[in-house]
Amino acid sequence: MSDLSLQSRKEILEQLGFDRLASRSSWSHDRGDAVVFDAWEHQWERDDHGNLIRYPLRTKEAYNLSDSLHNRRPGHTRWQKHVDIVLSGERQPLAIMPVPRDPHATPNKGAKGWLPFVVQGHVESDDEGEVWLHADHVIQLGVGALDAWHSEFEQAVARAAARTTAERAGRLAKAPRFPRRIEVVTYVFERNPDVVAEVLSMAQGRCQNCLRPAPFSRRSDGSPYLEVHHRVPLAIGGEDTVDNAVALCPNCHREAHHG
Repeated sequence: MSDLSLQSRKEILEQLGFDRLASRSSWSHDRGDAVVFDAWEHQWERDDHGNLIRYPLRTKEAYNLSDSLHNRRPGHTRWQKHVDIVLSGERQPLAIMPVPRDPHATPNKGAKGWLPFVVQGHVESDDEGEVWLHADHVIQLGVGALDAWHSEFEQAVARAAARTTAERAGRLAKAPRFPRRIEVVTYVFERNPDVVAEVLSMAQGRCQNCLRPAPFSRRSDGSPYLEVHHRVPLAIGGEDTVDNAVALCPNCHREAHHG
């Protein structure tokens, strides 16, 4: 995933309701009603389809309790305290996912960004006393979250298209028949309705790109169906003004975004 899809930890935590800057040595964060763990993306156990299953909170190999007692570090000590808190049921466990910005970097080292997701889950201890965070829901965060989801899906389709028919047949045979549902949390801009009305009025029922008439009329009021598109997207600082907007037919609007 490119850096454009990554956010800083500060941005992620602000979306989760934190109003204070997390220490660089913090690996876990107490929100009052929940503890948010920094759960490295590559350390999650996954199923055959890439879905998250569980993350080690306290195991022999990762976040070892004995090691934290003998090799005291602020982040590790705080992590173990927070594991105890979620085990007691005092807080809900959540996880955010850092990834290295350099894919060739040593795991868990170097500059990192955070994927725009939060994982809701529950903790379980296994027969050996190891503690795991089991993923229940994956929620996508941030401005443009739906666009980011569609972009990632298109990349997944491209990877699937690169496989052979036999490879796809094998994967399809093992795939679930019903899709997994995720919650997408996003932000929208409160657009000016006068801008939309004025741009549509100026277009006079014709697409301002291909110049063809609107492909159909709205069922609600019989007006020509055109979509108002911002030349410079609002998400990157574009103005919500008539000068920055154009009325497009659905085909030209899709081309403006994906062509």
